[in-house]
Amino acid sequence: MTGLGDITAYLPREAADLLLKTTAVLFAVSSPMRERRVGVAALWTVWFAVGVILDAPLGAWWFWVPPTIGLGCYILYAYAVCDNHRYLEFYWLLLISIAVAWDGGCVLTLGAWPLLAAAWTLAAFWKVYEREFRSGAFFIVRLLTDPRFTHLAILGGISPEHQRQFATANKTIVEAAPAEVEAVADDTTFTVTHRMRAGARFLAWWTIVLETAVAIVMWLPPGPAFFWTKLGTLMFFQLTTYALVPVTTFGTIMLLLLAAQAPSAGAALAAVLAMAGVSVVAELVPRAITRLLLRKQRTSELSWSLARLGVDHAI
Repeated sequence: MTGLGDITAYLPREAADLLLKTTAVLFAVSSPMRERRVGVAALWTVWFAVGVILDAPLGAWWFWVPPTIGLGCYILYAYAVCDNHRYLEFYWLLLISIAVAWDGGCVLTLGAWPLLAAAWTLAAFWKVYEREFRSGAFFIVRLLTDPRFTHLAILGGISPEHQRQFATANKTIVEAAPAEVEAVADDTTFTVTHRMRAGARFLAWWTIVLETAVAIVMWLPPGPAFFWTKLGTLMFFQLTTYALVPVTTFGTIMLLLLAAQAPSAGAALAAVLAMAGVSVVAELVPRAITRLLLRKQRTSELSWSLARLGVDHAI
């Protein structure tokens, strides 16, 4: 690659090349605009796929600036419904664009460090500040409406069918005229159990404690002295959190920002491999837990039905 100069003593050239290649692969596989702009998403995928195949463009500013501008425009267009992960993707692309255009600057490392720490600090602050989060109300709504929480919802006494019903009602209430909201609310009622409320409160405070700890560690300066401590802390959070609630995009961007602080190519590779591991865990573990719980639930329902019929059985 050309255009990166001697990227600094903070981040070895091999590590910088690995980060650019990894970023291009991730964006080629998953376009931020795929939900709303299929044509633009296809162009985005082709652009990054060509960069991965040819390799040389990844070190040029003209390769990174167009998608940076495009993602920025998309965020402005879809501001009301845009995931906050997209903002992090935009900041990361902007950071790369500046780094490849800045001959010999230390942009990637010294830009990724405060960005990563600030993201965790603000995330923890919002959760402490918001009463709805501290009380567990945020997670109760998620348990009722978010399919990513299906396995946790089952533990709380909510079936997948009920969750889909609540999700549809929630969408209708958000989009409906005021006169229609009352009818939808009357048709969709649910009593929040003590177990569900306690579980939601536990999830809330578990998240607050963990994110606060991660934020503190991420403010440690870049370099070999603290890199592995940061990677271990981030991995502990992601494995214990995303195994329950998959938020893969956020996790990958966080690890990319940490990899930009790697003291060696081997350390950067470790962060990239950790990223792959987290993605696998986030995709497979929640699904496996959901299938297990559904199987157990169906077995329990069958046992109860047979018991009512007076059938002697052993399951």
